[in-house]
Amino acid sequence: MISVIKQKLFLVILLILFPLNIFLVSLPLMDVAGYEISAVNSFILFILAGIISISSQKKNYQKPLKVIKNKLPEFLILFIIPLTISLFTNVFISDCPVSDYALFYFTGTFPAIMFGIICGLSACEINLKRAYLLFSIIFVLLFILGISEIYFNPQIYLYEPFTGYYPGNIYDEDIRVNFKIVSYRLINISFWIILFYIIQKFDLKISILRKVGFVLFCLVIIAAFSFLKPFLGYSSTNSSIYNELKGKTETSHFIIYYPKDEPQKKIEYLKLQSEYYFERISGKLKIDFTEKITIFLFKNREQKKELFGAGNADVAKTWLKQIYVDAGSFTHTLQHEIVHIIATEWGTSPFYIAGKLNFGLTEGLAVAVDNNFDEKDPDYLASVGIQSGYKPDFRSIFNNLSFFSNSSTLSYIYAGSFTKFLLSKYGAEKIKIIYKTGDFTETLNVSFDDLQKDYEKYLSGKGFTADKKEAEVYFTGKSLFKKFCPRLVSKKMSEAAQYVSLKDYKSAKKTYKMIYEKTGSFPSFRGFIYNCLFTGDYNEALDSISKSQEKFQNSVYYDVLESYKGDLFALKGNPSKADSIYKNSVNEVYYSLKDNLQKKILIQGKDYLLLQKYILGTSAERLSIFEKINSDTLRYFTISEIIRLNKNLKNDYLHFIKMFDTVNLNNKNWSQPVYELSVYAKEEGDYNRSIRFAEAALKLSDKVNEQKYLENIENIKWLIEKKKG
Repeated sequence: MISVIKQKLFLVILLILFPLNIFLVSLPLMDVAGYEISAVNSFILFILAGIISISSQKKNYQKPLKVIKNKLPEFLILFIIPLTISLFTNVFISDCPVSDYALFYFTGTFPAIMFGIICGLSACEINLKRAYLLFSIIFVLLFILGISEIYFNPQIYLYEPFTGYYPGNIYDEDIRVNFKIVSYRLINISFWIILFYIIQKFDLKISILRKVGFVLFCLVIIAAFSFLKPFLGYSSTNSSIYNELKGKTETSHFIIYYPKDEPQKKIEYLKLQSEYYFERISGKLKIDFTEKITIFLFKNREQKKELFGAGNADVAKTWLKQIYVDAGSFTHTLQHEIVHIIATEWGTSPFYIAGKLNFGLTEGLAVAVDNNFDEKDPDYLASVGIQSGYKPDFRSIFNNLSFFSNSSTLSYIYAGSFTKFLLSKYGAEKIKIIYKTGDFTETLNVSFDDLQKDYEKYLSGKGFTADKKEAEVYFTGKSLFKKFCPRLVSKKMSEAAQYVSLKDYKSAKKTYKMIYEKTGSFPSFRGFIYNCLFTGDYNEALDSISKSQEKFQNSVYYDVLESYKGDLFALKGNPSKADSIYKNSVNEVYYSLKDNLQKKILIQGKDYLLLQKYILGTSAERLSIFEKINSDTLRYFTISEIIRLNKNLKNDYLHFIKMFDTVNLNNKNWSQPVYELSVYAKEEGDYNRSIRFAEAALKLSDKVNEQKYLENIENIKWLIEKKKG
C-alpha cells in the first residue's frame, strides 16, 4: 500500500480527492451521507479511475485484466476515501443513519469507478496516444446524451451511467434505491462486462477495422438501449405517457393527455379553464402566443412521479411548451403554469425563462398574474410578513439561484407580490424588458432601493392588518439546505403516512415519535399526537404535550396542540375540560376554528359519544355527523369540510347543493363558505348556482378576499358565455 501512495500520479490524485471531499461535506446537503455526496463522487471517481487506467497503460502497456489486478489497491483507495470521510462526518456532525447512503454509494459510486476503468481501458485500445482525449470525448458525449434526454423528453428524471439515477432539478427529498435503479445498474454492468471481454479477448490495436467495429458496436448498443428505455420504464416520451394515460383531446390552444378513466366532466372543466386562463394571461401580458401548449394530466401524484419524475410539484417545461399536473391539484396550479409557458415569448434560450436564470422574476411573474399563493392574495401575505418582521433581502430573491436560499414560501410570496407591484405600476412592456434582461434600475430609471421603498408604500396602502400567527405559518419554514437529514425524514414521514392509511396506528405513532426525537419538527410531533388518539394512549399524549408545548409558545403550533388537548380530554370522557379548551383555542389560520366550533356544537348537545366518533370517525361517519349538526340550521363553519367529504366520497352533487337554494346568505361569516360553494358548483358545470354564490360572497367580502371573489365572477361569466356559444 505504501508503494502505491509513493507513485507520483496517485499521490496527486490523493491530494485532490481528500481535500475535495473535506470541502464537499462542508456544503449544504453534502454534509449528510446521502444521495448528493454519492452522486458528486460518482463523477469524480469515474474521471480519476479513467486517469489511473490510462496512465498505467501509457507507462507500460498490458492486457486490461492485468491492469486491474495491478491497480486494484489504487481503485480500492479511491473507493474508500469518500466513503470514509462521509461516514466520519455523518457520525460526528449530522448524526443521520447511513443505511441509505450505503445503498446510494454501492449502486451509484461503486459502478461509476467500474465505468471509469472500462472507458479508460477502451480509450487506450482505440488509440493509446490520444487516450486522454478519447476518454474526455466519451465523458462529454455521454453527459450530453443524458442532458438531451431531459431537455427533449417530458421527464425531469434520468437514468444514466455515471450516478445511476438523477432525480431532476426539482429537489425531491424522497429518493430511494428501488428495483428500477438496481435493474438499470445491472444492465449497465452487464454491458461493461461485455466491453471488457472484447478488449481483453481481442487485440484491437492490430487492426483499424477492429477498432471501428468496436466503436460501432458500442454506438449501436447505446442507440438501441436509448430506443428501448421508454419501453423499459427508464425514460418517458409523449408516446409512452400517452400509452399509460390512454386519453387525448385538443382545444384551440391546448393538447391534453389524460387518464382515460378520469370523469369526462373533469376533463371538460380542464379544457374550459385552460382556454380561459390562456385568454386572461395573454391579455394581461399583451402577448400574442401562437404555439399549442401540451398538458399532461396524471391520475395522482404517484403516477406523476413515475412518469414525469416529480410527484409533489406541478411543473412547466417552458422550452417544450409542456405542463405536468395531476387530477388532484390542477385547479390550484394550472393558471400559474400557463403563465410560465406564455411568458416564454419574453424568455431567453435555452430554457426560455427570465434572463440570467432569474428565478425570482420567473416565478414572481407567474404568482403575480395568477394573483394567488395558497388561495390568498400574495400582496396580503407579503404585507403580513413585513408587518410581522419577516422582511427579506429583495436583491437575493431576484438574484439568480439565490431565490432558492430562502424558504420556498418566502421567496414565492415576495417575488409574486413585488412583480405584481411592478406590473401594476409600470405595465407589461416594461416588465417584458426586465424579464429579458434582469435589469430593474436601467429599465425603470430608478434605483432598486427606491423601488423597494415604493413597493412598501404600495403594500401599506392596501390597508391589510397583520396576523402574526398567520405570518409564522408562511415565513418560518426552513430552506431545504437547512433541514436535518431531509431524505431520512421524508422517507420516514412517508412510511408513517402509509401506516396511517393502513390503520396501523401503533407503527405510525412509533415512527412519528422517532422522527420527532431526531428532528424536533412539529409535523412529526403532530403525527405522534394524532396517532395517540387512535391507539388510546391519551395520557402519554397529554404528558408529551405538557413537556413539549412550551417549545411552541407564541406560535401557531401552540394552538394546534391546545386543540389536540381538547380532543384527548373528550376521548377520556371529560367533555367540560374539552369544552373549556375549545373555547380558548380560537386560531383559524393553521388549525381550524371551524373544527372547534363543530366540536362545541356536539358538546352542547350532550352527545359525548358522537363527539368521540367525530374525532375518530371515517369520512362517511363524519359526514353523517355534519348532517346532524346542520339538522336545525345550516352552520357556515361546516361547509368547507362537507364539500371536501362529498368530493372524496363522490356523493351526488345536486342532493347536497340544493339545501343552499333557500339559505339567507347575509352573514359575513358566510363569505368564504359561499365562495367555496361557488367554486364547487363551477367545477360541476352548474354555472347559475355558481354565479349566485359568487356574487353573494363578494357582497360579504373583506378587502383581503375581494379581488379573488371578483376574479371568480369574471371566470364564471366567461364560462357562461362559452356555454351559450
